[in-house]
This record gives sequence, C-alpha cells and structure tokens, in this order.
Amino acid sequence: MMPINHELDAASHRKIDFFERLREALYALYDPVVIGDSPLNEWLRLDQNSAPLVLRQALLDAITALKPQDSDPRNSKSWRIYNVLHQRFVGQWSQRKVALNLALSERQLQREEKAAIKALMSYLWSTYHVDQAWQGDGSLSLDDAHALEQQPHDLSEAAAQELRLAASLVETDIAVVLDGVLATLKSALERSKVQVDNHIDAGAYRLLTYGELLRQAVLNVLFQLLGHDEGGTILLDVERLTGAVLLHMQRNRLTEPEALDNERFAPIRALVQVLDGELIVGSGWADNAYSQRVTIRLADITKIPVLFVDDNADTLRLYQHHLAHSSYQFIGCNAPLQSLNMAKENAVHCIVLDVLMPELDGWRALEILRHDPITESIPIIVTSILPQAELALALGAVEFMRKPIPQSALLAALSRWHRPSQKESA
Repeated sequence: MMPINHELDAASHRKIDFFERLREALYALYDPVVIGDSPLNEWLRLDQNSAPLVLRQALLDAITALKPQDSDPRNSKSWRIYNVLHQRFVGQWSQRKVALNLALSERQLQREEKAAIKALMSYLWSTYHVDQAWQGDGSLSLDDAHALEQQPHDLSEAAAQELRLAASLVETDIAVVLDGVLATLKSALERSKVQVDNHIDAGAYRLLTYGELLRQAVLNVLFQLLGHDEGGTILLDVERLTGAVLLHMQRNRLTEPEALDNERFAPIRALVQVLDGELIVGSGWADNAYSQRVTIRLADITKIPVLFVDDNADTLRLYQHHLAHSSYQFIGCNAPLQSLNMAKENAVHCIVLDVLMPELDGWRALEILRHDPITESIPIIVTSILPQAELALALGAVEFMRKPIPQSALLAALSRWHRPSQKESA
C-alpha cells in the first residue's frame, strides 16, 4: 500500500474549507453578521476593524476582475462564469431566475455555479497568496507571510491552450485594459494613497493578444506593486520594439520598501508565458527615489494563414468557426485544383487537406503540393472519415486527422506545426 501524503491531504482540505467558506460568504454577501464573522477576513488578511465592508468589497472587486472584455464572445466560458457570479451573488437573483435568464436548467446552473465559485476562489487564492503561511490550525500568520513554499508554476501546453481558448485572441487596446484594471483597483489605490501617472493614450498601442489574460496579468502585477505600505506614485508607460510591445509598471517611493519577492510573481509569470510573453522584475534607486519596476513583454503577433481544402461548404464553415478568436487566419478552398495557387498567393503556413473530393482527390493534390518548390515545405495535415493515417504519412503528410475534428484537436495540431509569428518592423 502506498503511504498517504499528509501534506497534500492537508492542502486539499484547506482548499475545500476555503471553497465552502467562500460559497457561504457569497450567499450572505449583504449580511454584515455572516460576512463579519467569516474566516475569509483573516485568510485574506483584511482589516479586521471593518470586516463586513472590506470583505464584501474584496469579493465584489474580485468578481469585477473576472469580467471579460466586451469584445469577447458572449457565449465564451469567461462570460458564463462572470454572468453566474454577478447575477447570483452581486444581484442576489434566485437560481430559477438566473437559469431562465441564461437559458439553463436548474441542474445545469448548479454545475455552472460551482465552476464559477471555483474560478473566483482561484483568483482570490493567487491574488491574496492564501497558501503562503496557512498554519495547521487553519489560520494565517503574518510573521510567516514571506515563507513561501517552493511550488511549480509552469503550465502544461494543454492547460495553456485551454486558457487561450477561454480568453480568445482579439485586437486589444492596452489603454483600455489599464483603464479597466485601474477602475477595479480604485478602492485599493485610495487606501494605499498611491497616485497613478498614466502615459498611455487610448488607441496608441493596439496588438493582437489574449486580452482577458493580459488584464489578469496586469491586475495582479499592480496589486503586487501596491503591497502593504502607503504613498508614492505608479508610472505606466508602453514602448513598441521590433516584434514586441513592452508594458512598464513602476512604483516610486522616497524610502526603500520591502524587496520584491520573485516567487510572488511566479504565477503571473506563468500567465504571461501563456501570452507568449515575458515578465521582467527589477528595483533600485534613481533620482532620489526607490523604484520597483515590472515589465510585461508581449509578442506583437500576426495571425498565421492556414489553407483548408474541402469540397464540403459546411465543413469549411465549421473550420472557420473553430479558428474564430484563435491565432490562425482561415482561408477556405472548395476546389482542390485551385489549392496550389491559393497556397502560393496567401503564403500559408499550413494546409489542412481532405481526401474524398471530386475532380481531384486529396492524394493527387498532396502529390502536386509536395512537388512544387514553393509549397513542398509547407506542413500538410490530411483529413478523412476513413482511417488512413499510415497512407497519409507515407505520401508526405505531417499528420493525419480523422473526421469529425473537434476544435481543441484542430488547434492543438496547428500549434504543433506553427505558433503565432511576430510582426515585422514598420
């Protein structure tokens, strides 16, 4: 029998307890007695002297932080989570009313509600660093607040892809992202007596990225820069380099604060890596002020053109739907005889080729594409309702996919062969 991992068991019980207490607080969000007595006040290290108001505001701010951008699809997972949280707990709607409004059965809503609370818990857990100093009795010690456990924060490619799908790739205005984050942190900025000097104009810096993930990263960076002391100024600025955009967030003080702990930024760094970006943290004295600076370096990407060759119009529309809000540009071709010219004209990076087509079947099209000097090096994924993987690979395809192809499988296959490319300098 394998030994029981008591440390893991204790950690699991802590998270279960946190989830239950969070759900209890959400159901009684406007009840000062329940909110005031909630252990969340201690676990989140909130001001105990005004517990009901502070905890309620912290939960409201967290729900607001999970609100997606207006450009995100309304049927996306991120909007579903936010709508459930806002309607059920901020608006205190009944389950029946929310279910009717979201076109769900009450049983479905119960599942969605649990998932939404888990998403909120995940946000609170990472934002307030709940697990940093949780003692065996279930309380938090401020003395141990910086005794962090060494935990892996790297995300698997599957987890990263799931985050990208939930967030959607959209043209994002960095100024709009910052305006939304600053609105979310308004009360925290006021409590900290920190001034914000924003040098970023609306419309000046737009780029194709996962807007909701960027918002979460920026929100968490600014929260870390606020820390637990008062005063000073936060400077916000952006610069564009060849193939990259740098978002600088810097807090200046007259006295040297507690040093930034890189481990605190590990979850944020993992999130930025999902954006194909980099997080850079530094600090030091300059011009009689102590500066703590965090830079998010984002790849300035363009969508990758992918050619889909299939004589079925419905299948092409499905592929187009699968690629919506992804890092890939859909190019459809329903005539295999035109596939060679379309691949050349659009400088495609990958071709998804069906086998069963009239006029020219996929095998013959594959042969033509493989023997043309311009298209011979383009990865070709062959698709069919028949199990023909061995034949496809023998004839030069890089991969075979059997129809019907789920969106996640298609995007994963494309990701294996090409990732978003950076823009060339103007």
